[in-house]
Amino acid sequence: MKLFGTDVDEEAVAWLQKNYSSIGEFAVNGPHPPIPHGDQNFDLIYAVSVFTHLPEDMQFEWLQELARLLHPEGIALVSFHGEAHHSRQSAEAQEQLRTKGFHYDTTAHLTDGLPDFYLNSYHTPAYIEREWSRYFDVRGFVPLGFERHQDVVVLAARS
Repeated sequence: MKLFGTDVDEEAVAWLQKNYSSIGEFAVNGPHPPIPHGDQNFDLIYAVSVFTHLPEDMQFEWLQELARLLHPEGIALVSFHGEAHHSRQSAEAQEQLRTKGFHYDTTAHLTDGLPDFYLNSYHTPAYIEREWSRYFDVRGFVPLGFERHQDVVVLAARS
C-alpha cells in the first residue's frame, strides 16, 4: 500500500514531504484538475476540507476528477460543512441552503497563503445526493464524522 496526497497549500505539502516522505508521496496541485495519476488508480480517496472551500463550478470539476481516479470498487470519503454549520450563516445564506442546498460564502475571510477562491462552502445532504450522484453512488452520511467538525459523505464508484 502506498499513500499519495495532493493539496493547493504549498506549506502543508512541504511539511508532509519533510515529515512523512517515508510513507507517501505528496505534491502541490493546481486549483483545477487534473492531477497526475492514472484512471481508476485509487481504492480509497479521502478529501478533507476540500469541498468546504470550493465554489460550485470548481466542486463539479473536482468531483469529475475524483470519479476518474477512483477504482470501480473504490470508496471516497469527502468532508463538507453540513447542517451543524448552517444556523451560523446569514439569513440569506440559510435561505439559499433551504432552496438550493448549497451556499458559497463570498464574504468569508481569506486564509493567508491560499488562493482567492478558497472561501467557505456549505452543503445539505439532499444537494449532495442530487448533484454528486452524477459522479458517484452516494452511500451515506456521517454527521460531524471528521473531528466532530465536518460531516462526511461516503461515495462509491458509479455502478
